[in-house]
Amino acid sequence: MRPCRHYLTARGCRWGESCKFSHINSGDQNGTQIGTQGIGRPHQQNSGSTSNTPLAQSNTTTGVDHRLYPWRRMIPRDPTDPTACFGHRLGRFFQLGLALMEGDTGVLQETIKLLASEGGLLSIRELIERHIPLCRSDAARLELWRNSVRPLFSILAEKRVTNSTLLEMSNGVIYNTLFGYNASRLQPLCDFLLSIAYNWRSLVIDDKDGQLSEFLELCTSILAKIVDCNTQALVNDAIPPIVHRFKASLDGLKSDNTDFWILQADKNMQYIRKRLSVVKGTAQSRPEALHSLSRANFIIRRDLPGDLSAEGARHDNDYADCTKIRILPTMSEILSTRQEYRPFYDPSQLHLPGLQGLVDRHFRLLRDDMVGQLKESISYELARVNNPQTKPLEKRGIRTHSYNISAIINVTCTRRYGLEFHLEIEQPFTPNPQSKVDCEEYWVLSRRLEAGALVCVLQDATAIFCVVSESTVRPDPNRPKKRNDDDSMQSVKRTLYSHREFSYVNLCLAEPQRTDVEVMIRAFTSGLSRNRVLVEFPGILLPSFQSTLVALQHIYKTGDLPFSEILAPDADGPKDMDIPPPLYSTKLGFTFNLKSITNEGDDLFYSPISPPDPDLLMSKSQLDRGQAVACLNTLRRAFQVIQGPPGTVLLDNRNHAHIGPILCVCYTNHALDQLLEHLWNRGITQIIRIGSRSKSTLLQDVNLKKVAREVERTRAEKQEAFKHGNALTNVEKEIKACLEQMKTANSAQAIQNHLIESSETTFHNAIFGTEAEEGWTKVTYKNQEDLLEAWISRGAITQKMPRPLNTLRSLHPNMLSQQERQALHQDWIAELLEEHRDEFVSLEAEHRGAKKNFESVHREIDLRVLAQCQVIGVTTTGLAKNLELLRKIDSKVLLCEEAGEVLPTSLEA
Repeated sequence: MRPCRHYLTARGCRWGESCKFSHINSGDQNGTQIGTQGIGRPHQQNSGSTSNTPLAQSNTTTGVDHRLYPWRRMIPRDPTDPTACFGHRLGRFFQLGLALMEGDTGVLQETIKLLASEGGLLSIRELIERHIPLCRSDAARLELWRNSVRPLFSILAEKRVTNSTLLEMSNGVIYNTLFGYNASRLQPLCDFLLSIAYNWRSLVIDDKDGQLSEFLELCTSILAKIVDCNTQALVNDAIPPIVHRFKASLDGLKSDNTDFWILQADKNMQYIRKRLSVVKGTAQSRPEALHSLSRANFIIRRDLPGDLSAEGARHDNDYADCTKIRILPTMSEILSTRQEYRPFYDPSQLHLPGLQGLVDRHFRLLRDDMVGQLKESISYELARVNNPQTKPLEKRGIRTHSYNISAIINVTCTRRYGLEFHLEIEQPFTPNPQSKVDCEEYWVLSRRLEAGALVCVLQDATAIFCVVSESTVRPDPNRPKKRNDDDSMQSVKRTLYSHREFSYVNLCLAEPQRTDVEVMIRAFTSGLSRNRVLVEFPGILLPSFQSTLVALQHIYKTGDLPFSEILAPDADGPKDMDIPPPLYSTKLGFTFNLKSITNEGDDLFYSPISPPDPDLLMSKSQLDRGQAVACLNTLRRAFQVIQGPPGTVLLDNRNHAHIGPILCVCYTNHALDQLLEHLWNRGITQIIRIGSRSKSTLLQDVNLKKVAREVERTRAEKQEAFKHGNALTNVEKEIKACLEQMKTANSAQAIQNHLIESSETTFHNAIFGTEAEEGWTKVTYKNQEDLLEAWISRGAITQKMPRPLNTLRSLHPNMLSQQERQALHQDWIAELLEEHRDEFVSLEAEHRGAKKNFESVHREIDLRVLAQCQVIGVTTTGLAKNLELLRKIDSKVLLCEEAGEVLPTSLEA
């Protein structure tokens, strides 16, 4: 049948279903009609498939769908026009938008951005505010659900939309529009949906509508995203009743606990309840619970954290809420003499119950293990700075290296390295080396101040933690060295080894905070104090625990932790727990095919909901009974610990089970290289390795950064990269100008401009003369520096103390003594520097935000690469560092090799 030429236009076909031509999308190879799809996500069906096309040449980025243009023309040009509306075209708008979700990534991104525009949001407001109130019968509600609401929800539930980092802001705008002011739109929308749910069995439902469990799963997934994206929803009183009503509808279907959609909807509801309980719950001391004990015990009173302590907080970094705690210690924390709070192992004695108590305990114990050892070393270095005769610290703590700081010679801010402080330190040699070669050899052999090393700048009872930047120039051990004369040591390029007396190192803030930026920029403009030291901690690797602790803070805040019912069970729950099967295996008729481990490669199907039969598996494979039982138990349980090398059953069933890429985690880079090389040699070639510390030549071309560089960007990604790149360039120019103004703040020209801007006309005219009137040119035979110096020197020299600055500003400039003029001059310079410092701090925060937005484009490309591979390899440190990215790839299987060597905290994060 010929396709209808009016169907894909903005107005659509006026004949509707009675049209004699086909209403089929020409871009849909399967002939799926718009508006007739079930509740299942359009792209989710193919999420587990693996393309044979190389990742760098994937044909999903540059295509242009001809359906996008008529869909875009449906959006009103002027959404502020009171008469602008979609009217009868609203259903067509959402249905055609859903069809565009089946297109390539570029079209999908363009569609969501247009939907998040003012004109696109008008469709959502019109749907909820106009069309839903007009539905006065169950049949009308079902028709509106089929034509408009379900297509809209399916658009938002598309995996490539929910997992996109590039579309996070657009998604947030859409969900905030669905929520409305004070839940003004969410309330009628949920009433509409629950009315359909209550009357589902009495409605005329066809096969395309799916089951009630599918309906509730889609609705609860959208509700979960609304709660997640809108902070007002977490404290809004209208949300708990809505959640309770959805839970009641879901409880009525829980007779069959193996239904995939019921389990998925229940998972959405659990997430919503966790988010609401985390925000509304307050940390408080737990009352003593009454338990029937078989043995008597004595409970020792504990000094709780933060404001829960009877004696008050220990220092400015002591909080009951672990999300407020800085990862690295503050100076107040270092100088505190009170013992830190260390949680008990017994969950009943924690200051928080359940999951929050578990995460809080792991956070505090890991932080104390990693950071606690810094305090003693820094206390000793502070004492040594103030008193050089201080006795050396006994070798009980960590190893440190100390360097005397000469100056902060420069500050830069670039898109590659961010904010950097360039320090000049004294060479740590006694006596000084005699040639440049000796310097190079020393820095190569000592391995001091390597990129990423944790250091601390100490001055005036202030401790600022930094890391050595990658821009620090170190000697190349592979470069041939030539002995030069002493004069050649004075190299122009500033490196660790280029100077006989000084080394030059570039530092980045370990935790970019406003206070740290202010302290460092003040040291740059006003000069460091006489006693200043740079302390290096070579035994502490910041990336090994910082990312894990940040991930634990995120889990504490959101309550989103897999297997939380196993890791943090209820106190009154059962002691023994049955591990349920994985959620993806609960779909009706799902089975694993075990042919990859059978002797003849014959099909052998196994259902996770059926009792395991190890004897049958033993007879058809080379596994013994213990191995057969372990294999079957692994497939039928969502969480399993086994001993021995992993098999390939999950990999063979990856496409069938839609489990996404398999995430392989190892404790060390060497172990990860070995695992991925083994998989590659077994014929598994769709592998991506995350991290740059691989020593394997075989895996060089499957590194995520290298593969992502070869992927072509979509139009939306190019636009976002251009926009955020321009923003970065503009901010960097402003930062550079601000730094130049700091350096010249004591110049006469800067003082003159400051007096004009602050309206101190009297002082300006007395020093620099009156400004020329319009049309005239002022001619002077002295520059501003001479004029300023002359005004200061004309003051009388007296033995009296200068009067207060506020008094001096109210007097005539010629009545001031020379000391008072000098004091006023210094105050003007201080005011200028303070203004420039405040401006710099604001610009630096703006630069960090622009840099994060710019990097989000690269994360979007990384996400597209990871979604197409079979296996993703990463270390535990890399897992915590890239947690936000890896959570978006929808991977349902995580394999941790040598799990006994991994800290439970790292696995939890």
